[in-house]
Amino acid sequence: MNQSIRNTLHSLKEKYEFEIIALTDTTNSRGNFTFKWKYVFGSENQRWKRMELRKGAGLPGLVLKTGKSLVIQDVHKIYDEEGLLSYPILYFEKVKSFVAMPIWSDDEVVVGVLVLGNRQPSQISELKYEALKTDVEETLRIEILKEMMAI
Repeated sequence: MNQSIRNTLHSLKEKYEFEIIALTDTTNSRGNFTFKWKYVFGSENQRWKRMELRKGAGLPGLVLKTGKSLVIQDVHKIYDEEGLLSYPILYFEKVKSFVAMPIWSDDEVVVGVLVLGNRQPSQISELKYEALKTDVEETLRIEILKEMMAI
């Protein structure tokens, strides 16, 4: 695991006061995107290591499919317990509010999905979201692109 990415994720988690932060690794095999969680900090269990999702499935798949960020203040106002089963990271980590955003390459391809969440409903203001988005663009995205170039 890349230490710069790890440090950047820890910094974002602390700065924006989220309980859990997770970043996917994206694999594109002949147009079939799959996701695995590569970095997860603040997890209460290890189930995330076994999760593999496809484009359109789960939280990363939804973000990839739409190409847009999601900001949810209270998960239970949108999904019931059964509906949460479609979003394993939210269900197994008991996430009640979150921000999920795509990480874009310079070629406008999603190279990862970042999820920051809390286990209680919480207000995620537009100001906080915009600051987070700027931070992700200026720090995490750069580190991910550097890692991709080294491979």
